[in-house]
Order: sequence, then C-alpha cells, then structure tokens
Amino acid sequence: MPGYQLIHVQYSGGKDYVGGKDSIPTATVRVERPDGSEVTEAAVGNGPVDAVFKAIQRALGIRVELLEFSVSAISSGSEAIGKVVVQIKDDGAEHEGSALGTDIIVASAEAFVDALNAAFEVAVVAHTV
Repeated sequence: MPGYQLIHVQYSGGKDYVGGKDSIPTATVRVERPDGSEVTEAAVGNGPVDAVFKAIQRALGIRVELLEFSVSAISSGSEAIGKVVVQIKDDGAEHEGSALGTDIIVASAEAFVDALNAAFEVAVVAHTV
C-alpha cells in the first residue's frame, strides 16, 4: 500500500555563537504523496525537530497531535546510531512510527512519516471496508 515518502530534509537551528543569540530553527522538506506527486514546504519551529514536523504537516496538508517523542542510543561512539520513536494522534486514534540513524533530526522526520503512514493505512482500510 503506497503511503507518504520522505524525499529530502534540510534544517538549521540552535545557538548563533558568533553573536550569542538564538537562531530561528527552520526546516525544508520534500515529501512524496501516495498519488506520486511531490511537494516541498518549509516551516519554523521552537527547535529543528519541531520545524521538521511542522513542514511535513504543511506539505501534506494535515494536522496531527504529537503525543510522544523519544530518542535512545542503540550504539556508542562518535557515530552512534539513535532510535527515534514518535507517537501521534490522528482523528482520535494513536499511531506510532520509528526510525534509526546517525542524524537524529532526519531520523525524527523518518519516524514522523512512519507514524503518518500508519495513520494513512488505517484511513485507507476504513475507507474501503
């Protein structure tokens, strides 16, 4: 069953150490919809993960509630792999997604899209029954 596919993630954010001021966390994403069309969107947030989640929702024209977000290391060292788990609520139902990666922001985007695909699957099945 086709779903959403994350094509590209670009983000910035954090502390501007030159001037000592906070920068504005931003994200740009490109997402493929189930119909094969691609859409690119950008957003700002209170951190890079929030900006990525907002950009994905804006790109897909959807709004979900983030219930839980967790990151855990599954390896060690400077190239440690992190596991991101995201739990969302969509139309009263809870869905979970996960992803692995060395870039936690990108893994967060992948986990979010994984959770959205779980919600999409439920909606498609409900629509065809």
